[in-house]
Amino acid sequence: MKLRVQPGSAAGTDVPVCVKVTLPDGLANVPAGEIRVTVHPDGEPGPAVPGQIVRNGDANELWWVLPSVESG
Repeated sequence: MKLRVQPGSAAGTDVPVCVKVTLPDGLANVPAGEIRVTVHPDGEPGPAVPGQIVRNGDANELWWVLPSVESG
């Protein structure tokens, strides 16, 4: 799954990010510790950043922390 994150008007470090996702059946029961998000700053391979699926009512949310964000 690829996600594109558009930064807001603020910059910072260790920025929590959340996006609602629809998981395919094969990932619906995957433990949170096995789901990872890979950040690719400026189209270049970046460090693997662990992510976590959180169930929020009927929605699934994918949460992770961006190491740094520049204002966009």
